[in-house]
Amino acid sequence: MRREIRDFVPVWALIVAGVVVVAALLRLALLQRWVELAVALVMTALAVLVVLLAVRRPADGRAEVDFALRTRSARVAVGLGLVTPASLAGEVTDLPGAALVVVSVVAFLAIVQRDRTGTTAPMR
Repeated sequence: MRREIRDFVPVWALIVAGVVVVAALLRLALLQRWVELAVALVMTALAVLVVLLAVRRPADGRAEVDFALRTRSARVAVGLGLVTPASLAGEVTDLPGAALVVVSVVAFLAIVQRDRTGTTAPMR
C-alpha cells in the first residue's frame, strides 16, 4: 500500500511545525544570525528527510510493529525539526524569543505523544 505523511503525522502537527519553523527562520534572518540560520536549515532538511524515509521505505515484519516504528520516527523527526530552529532563534531575554521557545516545546511534546485517539491506523 502507498503511504502518505498524513498516515504517520497528523495534519495539525505539520501545520504547527511549518508555522514555527518559518517564524524561527525569519527571526534568524532578521537578526542576521547567518550561522544559526544555516544550522536551522540543515536541521529542518534532515527532519524532512527522516519523515520521507518513514513514508517511502518498504514494510518489514509485522504490520502493527512496522507502523508503530514509522509513526514514532516521523513524529519525533517533525518535533525535532520544529524545536531545533526555534531554540536557535529564541532568546529567552526578550518576549518574542521566549514565546517562540515555549510554543515550540509545547508543540514538540504534543506531536511526539502516542496517538491515543486512533486517528492514524496501520494500512493493511
